[in-house]
Amino acid sequence: MQSRPTAELAILLVDDERQTLKYFERAFAKDFPVLTAPSADEAEAIVDANPGKIGVIISDQRMPGRSGVSLLNSVRRKHPGIVRMLTTAYSELDDAIEAVNRGEIFRYIVKPWDFDLLRQEIKTGLLVFSLQTERELLIGEKLIVRQRMMAVDRARDLAVIAAALPQLRHARLAVDDYVRDCAANFTASPSLNEAGALDLWSQPQAEAKHMSGVAAAAARVAGELGAASAKAGTSLSAVLKEAVSETASQATAAKVRVVVDDAAAATTDVPAAVLRGIVAGTLSALIGAAPDGGDVHVSLAGGQVQGTPGTELRVAAREVTRGADSVLYSAAARAGAAEPGQLFASYLAARECGGSIKVKRDSAGLTAVVAVPNDAAKAQVPEVRADWLQKLFQHFEDWPA
Repeated sequence: MQSRPTAELAILLVDDERQTLKYFERAFAKDFPVLTAPSADEAEAIVDANPGKIGVIISDQRMPGRSGVSLLNSVRRKHPGIVRMLTTAYSELDDAIEAVNRGEIFRYIVKPWDFDLLRQEIKTGLLVFSLQTERELLIGEKLIVRQRMMAVDRARDLAVIAAALPQLRHARLAVDDYVRDCAANFTASPSLNEAGALDLWSQPQAEAKHMSGVAAAAARVAGELGAASAKAGTSLSAVLKEAVSETASQATAAKVRVVVDDAAAATTDVPAAVLRGIVAGTLSALIGAAPDGGDVHVSLAGGQVQGTPGTELRVAAREVTRGADSVLYSAAARAGAAEPGQLFASYLAARECGGSIKVKRDSAGLTAVVAVPNDAAKAQVPEVRADWLQKLFQHFEDWPA
C-alpha cells in the first residue's frame, strides 16, 4: 500500500436522510473529496470498492436495517486503517461511548453538527489515517529487510550443511535447486500482526533450532542413502500410497484432503525407503502450504528425466496461502505444517538418485514436480558452477522490495 496525500483521501458520510447527505457534501466538497451513502450496506460496498482511497468514514447511528456501530465494526475488521466516526443524537450517546471504549470508533459527533468543529475532526482523522499508513509502510520495509537477512543466513547455513556431507555427490546442486525455487516463489507479505508477533530476543534461538532440524534431516538422508542399495523394480505407485499414509495425520491436522489421480504403472531402481522419503517430504510441504479445507492433487506420468526415461510425480496445491518460500524463510507454523528440513531433505535425496525437484507457483497455486529416472546410473546430472553460491545470493537482491 502506497501512502497517499491527505488531500486525495475521500470522506464517506453514511446517513439515511438524503437531505443530510446533500448538506454535508455542500459544506465540505471544497475541502475534501466527498462520498455519500444512504445505508450501511451501500457504504460497505463503496469502502470495499475503494481500498486505500477513503481516509475517514462518518456514519449515523440510527438507520433502517443496520446501525452505524454495526457498519463501523465491520469496516474495522476488513479495513482497520480507515478512521471511523459515529454521529448520533444526545439520546444515543450511551451507544457511542460504548463503541469508543471498545475501540470500534475514533470519535463520536453529536447532532446537530457544529460544522467548524466537524471540519477540524475530519482533518484530525485524515492525519491519523496518514500516520497509520506511514507506520505500516515503515514496518513493512523493516520486515522485508529482516526477511532478506534471514534468507541469506539460511542459504549460507545450507551451503555449510552441504559441505559437511561429502558422501553426497550432488548436495551443492540440491542446495542451489532448493534456494532458487524458494527465492523464485518468494512473496513478501509483511503485516502489522506479524510485526507485533516478532520477538527479537527469542528469534536467534528459534532460528538455531530450525536450522538444527534442517541439518538433522540432511544427515538422516545421507545415512539412508549410504545404507540403501539400488534395486530395480521399485513401484512408484506403491511408494506413493505409503507416502500418503505416512502424511495422513498431518493432512488431517491441516484439514487438507489428498487426492491421488490414477497412477501410471512405473518402476525405478531408486531404493523404496529413499523414494518414500522424497515423496513424503514433498507431499508434506504442499500439505503445509495448502489452505484449510483445500485439496492437494497427486499424479504420476512418464517422461524424460535428466536425459533418460523416468517418471514425473506432480503434487499440486490450489489457492495456496503459503508459498515455497515459507518452508525456508518463514518462522511461522500452523497446524499441519511440515517439519523443518523435510523438503530440503527431499531435494538432497532426489539429486543424489539422479532426479530433481522443481517447485513452481502460478495463478492456480503451487506445484512440486518430482522427477525420478528409471535407471539412476544413466541420469545426466549437471555440474555445479564454481561461482554457484555467489550467483545464488544474487537471487536475493532480485527479490521484490
